[in-house]
Amino acid sequence: MVVVKIARFRVWIIFLIPAFIMIGIFFIGPAIWAIYISLTNMALTGPTALHWDFVGLANYFHIGSDSQFLTSLYVTLYFLFGSIIGQFGLGLLLAKYVENKSLFIRLSIEAVAIIAWVIPELVGGFNWLSFLNYPGGLASIIFHISQPLLFTQPLLSVTIANIWHGSTFSFLLFVAALDGIPKEIIESAKLDGSTAINTFLYITIPMIKNSIFTDLILITLFTMGEFTLVFSMTGGGPGMATSLLSIYAYQQAFSFYDISYGSAISILMLFVGMIISFGYIILISRSNAE
Repeated sequence: MVVVKIARFRVWIIFLIPAFIMIGIFFIGPAIWAIYISLTNMALTGPTALHWDFVGLANYFHIGSDSQFLTSLYVTLYFLFGSIIGQFGLGLLLAKYVENKSLFIRLSIEAVAIIAWVIPELVGGFNWLSFLNYPGGLASIIFHISQPLLFTQPLLSVTIANIWHGSTFSFLLFVAALDGIPKEIIESAKLDGSTAINTFLYITIPMIKNSIFTDLILITLFTMGEFTLVFSMTGGGPGMATSLLSIYAYQQAFSFYDISYGSAISILMLFVGMIISFGYIILISRSNAE
């Protein structure tokens, strides 16, 4: 039996080797290199482009005193929490709406949602740029808006655009979760006199809690790494009004050629994402234990 188990283990390892190689090449390797760069004074131009020095944690200490970084951090937190609340709420609302609808209505809404999701972010960004354009954009025509929203409300505009683009993931996840709830439980609750709100809060939500945690983890990580949609709409402007940490790191590395500082910001974002992920995992474990 031991020999058979070892043989099966070796077979599984063989099939996993290509995946490990891909992860090593496209994630672990670049991450290690970025960590190394962040500990140097490497630049893309000038004398330190070829001959850089090890500076330890100097770039990380600089982050704490960088007022522009703090501004970018505020922008990112606003964008992050706004997107999470919007995507989660809209996705759950749509999933609940189509739960008992006809097949035609359900498929129609799912098709429209999927179209918004599969559109490349660059294309979606230009679509929103055209929609919010003033004058002549559909937003100004339909809603009679007399001011350019991308200049007066840039952060709110890109947050709404990201909610539009990312809500489909939450929607499809919750559709599958709601379909997995036995109908007998819901019917029994109705027979016992439970209202629709009480049924949703005390039966539906607890039964899809794992899907809720999974959705929150993934949309948090997706939103933290958002770049293309916002950059194609505003380029991080006006000023630093929509300069997410991902955009700020890019600008430091490739616009100001300070690639070591840009790498330090990126590594900080990576660790924050890992901490958030572990936090969600702990919450899931405790919830399942209860």
